[in-house]
Amino acid sequence: MQLKTRLLIIIGISSIIAISIFVVAWPEYGMVCNNAVVVHLQKYSNLFDENTTKETYGILEIGYPFGVHPGNVKECVDSVLEKRSSAELENENQTD
Repeated sequence: MQLKTRLLIIIGISSIIAISIFVVAWPEYGMVCNNAVVVHLQKYSNLFDENTTKETYGILEIGYPFGVHPGNVKECVDSVLEKRSSAELENENQTD
């Protein structure tokens, strides 16, 4: 086999592997609030308490487990608080 053919085969196989890993990992790590982040927040924060707002949110600073990064946590917290705020505004508008 020629070197060019071997190189193309290696590139093709590598591409297939990379795409497969991406397809498998995206649902878990591509979400704003993936399972690892939600579990961490449920355990070490008050985010999912009923009356938590942006002003009353707090989290213990103990470090992050595998799959949880500060950016993920911030995005998830912002997303949950924004959805909660929108739902509260919608409920107020419906009762008026």
